[in-house]
Amino acid sequence: ERSFHIFYHLLNAPKEFKASVWDGLKDTTQESFSYLGSTEINHIDDRSDSQLWEEIQISLATIGFEGERMISLMRALCIVLQLGNQTFSPDPHDAEGSIISSQDELLKLSLLMGMEPTVIEKAITKRKVKAGFEWIEAKMTAVDSKDSCDALAKKIYAQLFEMLTESINESTAPTDLDVNRFEQLCINYANERIQHRYVVDNFISVKEEYEREGIDTFDVSDIENSAVLKLLEGRMGVFSILNDECIRPKGNAESFVYKLKTIHRDSYKLVVKKLDRPWEFGIKHYATTVKYDARNFVTRNNDQLPKDVLECVCKCTNDIIRSRFETIAIERAKQPTGIRRKMGATSATVCTKFRTKIIALMEFLLTSKIRYIRCIKPNENMSPHTTDHLVTMRQLGSAGLVKA
Repeated sequence: ERSFHIFYHLLNAPKEFKASVWDGLKDTTQESFSYLGSTEINHIDDRSDSQLWEEIQISLATIGFEGERMISLMRALCIVLQLGNQTFSPDPHDAEGSIISSQDELLKLSLLMGMEPTVIEKAITKRKVKAGFEWIEAKMTAVDSKDSCDALAKKIYAQLFEMLTESINESTAPTDLDVNRFEQLCINYANERIQHRYVVDNFISVKEEYEREGIDTFDVSDIENSAVLKLLEGRMGVFSILNDECIRPKGNAESFVYKLKTIHRDSYKLVVKKLDRPWEFGIKHYATTVKYDARNFVTRNNDQLPKDVLECVCKCTNDIIRSRFETIAIERAKQPTGIRRKMGATSATVCTKFRTKIIALMEFLLTSKIRYIRCIKPNENMSPHTTDHLVTMRQLGSAGLVKA
């Protein structure tokens, strides 16, 4: 398995280009960065990373990333990679605190970000906590500091991805996993929404027409998924309970799952087993039952960087990173306080933002003439020229094609 492909493509760019991005990038390989490590994969669809890099340059140029803007984007990716090279150890002068032990890697990061190493180290290894009306500085362990560093890298990459998406939209706009975590829940929610639209368009509307004409109708209960959507996005559904847990000072996975199972104990779409661990629960999705591990749900759903980390990144000399995070800081400053604080906090969570975008997509689809193409996976092993009839029939059934 590889990390994001763009990193490998960049590392296989010509040395002259790599040097123009950052002098420290010139002689690096994937083994130079902890986030990448070693992999034997160097071709995708019979094309090398070097060949794909040439295509990426052309593609990025079509949406406005060329010259200095292209260099700035690639430099921002280098900052993400360099954050992964930071290592942490307990502070030798204070057992409760931590330090960045990879001082050489920290120096490289500081040159990329255009700020002093001490500023970066303080932002990542210490945390500002509000006590009453005052802010106090709390020390962080080496493990917590590493998590903070990784969260910053993830946030920067997410901002770059979002910026590229916005640029593409502006340029083109017309007039079961082994462990199912938070991201998989969001993917499955999107699939449920699309399935619901599909059922309404192809079955519910036909059923209602038959009933108006006095024709015997068919049962759609086995493919209609309103109940699971209610469980996920209802007033006290999964997303609502998770958002509330994210607001609590000590919100955690066990508390979230306990509340979910208590509130929805009568829901036939929520799967509760005696052998479940305190952070595990299952949902009967339209295609199959999925068991979730909620241990990272609260962290993943919180889309807010700590105040001191955000202030640090806003000082970065990379214009792309600085502008993106300055916007985040401005939006955070506008968030309501007092009795309206809870509403403002929940509107900033990942699942709330994701749900808003999915609903907007569904509303847009209503304005268009929809045609559906169903892709059926022939087998679970991704083997060529092999069809597992049980696998294919299960997919046909959940898609409603057998009913049709």
